[in-house]
Amino acid sequence: MKPTIVAGALTLALALPASAGAASYSTSSVASIAGQPSPPSLSVSFTVKSINGKPKSVKKFQANGIPFTCDNGTTGTTTDPARLGKKMRVNDKKKFHGGAKLGPTTMKVKGKLKGGGKRAKGIVRIVGPEAADPTVTCDSGPVTWRVRRT
Repeated sequence: MKPTIVAGALTLALALPASAGAASYSTSSVASIAGQPSPPSLSVSFTVKSINGKPKSVKKFQANGIPFTCDNGTTGTTTDPARLGKKMRVNDKKKFHGGAKLGPTTMKVKGKLKGGGKRAKGIVRIVGPEAADPTVTCDSGPVTWRVRRT
């Protein structure tokens, strides 16, 4: 039986310039893991809220297909999307971060918007019990991701 951990999906939104006022933009993309082969199922999506062309917040962050290793030596990838329900504020350097408890699972996200909102990169980490055996803890470790708006 393949191990799975309880998690939701990560969603990243990319900001696009707005001429005036508030606007929201969403993106979804197959993501890549920096420096290593990416699982074909790895995906990241999110929504960015912009005001006067400047990104102010990232929300609806979701990721799926995150690779992990359990303390009993088994490996796998998340099969359910990991969702971060909290809104993350984007600072003046276009960086954002956040975390949440998803039942017994913890998810942390850091990211940075680049290229006028056409690209984003960051780190996600998911730690939680294996679905089949809650006494076994699984950890993705820091997974570096990159997305490009298509």
